Amino acid sequence: MARPRRILYAGAIYHVMARANGLRRLFIDELDRLRFLELLGEAQQRYAVRWRSFTAMTSHYHAAVETPAANLSEAMRYINSQYARAWNRRRRTRGHVFGDRFVSKPIEDDRYAWTALRYITWNPVESGYVEHPDDWVWSSHRATAGLAAPPEFLDLSWLQGSFGGRTLAEAQLEYRKAMNDPLPVSESEHYLNTVVVGSAGFQEKVRKQIGITMHDLIIPRSYRALARPSLGQLFAGCTADLEDRNRAIRRAQVVYGYRQSEIARTLNLHPNTVSKIVSTLKKQRFFLIEAG
Repeated sequence: MARPRRILYAGAIYHVMARANGLRRLFIDELDRLRFLELLGEAQQRYAVRWRSFTAMTSHYHAAVETPAANLSEAMRYINSQYARAWNRRRRTRGHVFGDRFVSKPIEDDRYAWTALRYITWNPVESGYVEHPDDWVWSSHRATAGLAAPPEFLDLSWLQGSFGGRTLAEAQLEYRKAMNDPLPVSESEHYLNTVVVGSAGFQEKVRKQIGITMHDLIIPRSYRALARPSLGQLFAGCTADLEDRNRAIRRAQVVYGYRQSEIARTLNLHPNTVSKIVSTLKKQRFFLIEAG
């Protein structure tokens, strides 16, 4: 089965996460973590990505990254492949170091980016490593907060725009205040289950981007469901005309990712009826294409 395509566009901000394969530790010692930081710097130089935050845990890592060019996949492929090669070389082993593909959530700037920052910043605390983010040295938090010198690859240019202040030091003070508490459990769970983090307007923007760049690809249902109208809106005014209704059924499933069972309940139809309608429209489309 083909891998789901990622949402890639110029200027996007992502929360990315990659985890070790199986029960293996991704970072065993300081040399591993130092090599990871080196690779963040190399990726910044090679691909012009902007690292806003990061934290290296034990079995995985998190980062927030801005991509002025739509090249997230290339940058992440470089980091993970180079890190895996170094990890295996040091230990004279072979095999996959990382497990599943890296996770990437597009994030709207402003307060939604703060949510991602709080999640990443507090991850070492939530995992029981330390009692406060200030105590975890293998993250960007201390540098962002003005408690340590930032690595060269860490981008702090967004701080004043997001947190205010006439100087970087004032913005860092506001950042510390904003990051002083973890996300509430309910907000954290919602964040984890969201594929695109942002307002309805941002989701609509991402949806339009998908339409431009991924219109001819099979994409995950969760992407198709972004900023979609309700089924009531989709079927308003077309239930009396069967052809219009059937086209709306097809559009609800293919374009907006609604399940046939959901459509059936809305229209008070049996799911098998909806399935036959969709199947018939698929065949008609195929024959039209063949005839053309």
